[in-house]
Amino acid sequence: MVNAPNIEYLDFYDFVSDYIFVGGLPSVAKARVNIHKSFEDWDWRKQGNYGNRASRLLKSISNVWRLMLTGYTLQCLSYSDPNWATYCNLVYLELGFDPLNGPVLLPDLLRSSPKLEALVFPEGLTVIGEREYDVNRDIFFDYCWSPPEQVPECLLLSLKKIEIHIFVAMKMKS
Repeated sequence: MVNAPNIEYLDFYDFVSDYIFVGGLPSVAKARVNIHKSFEDWDWRKQGNYGNRASRLLKSISNVWRLMLTGYTLQCLSYSDPNWATYCNLVYLELGFDPLNGPVLLPDLLRSSPKLEALVFPEGLTVIGEREYDVNRDIFFDYCWSPPEQVPECLLLSLKKIEIHIFVAMKMKS
């Protein structure tokens, strides 16, 4: 059990096992969360519990002002109940690439971050991967999402910067 009320920086890398409980982290100002799935003992019937443990970790650091989530973390969170904490102090959000779950979770993350000023995609929004679509032998996963019905507050009032560090353009066939 991790209960550290005065800790200010959290770099969490784990498989979110049944034996680890992380909570009581109200002072965390900066956090990097990298949660992986343990494929060796993965049980699809328990994926909700797995996602909910990751969600509990994020709720325990809801006072954070700078948050970095890897693509694996987004994948894990996709198995959780969609009951996000409100990140009232969050001004910087960095998201790893996850082509399936990132676009689905992004609107919820934006809605939960009313003061967000910077949104960063260090791995870009398109990565080389496996897919049927083939443009000149380059195969890409696209980050495709449907805009939310309501515009998140941060997009209207506080967001100042969106960074996409890697940009991959696709050539269209003539």
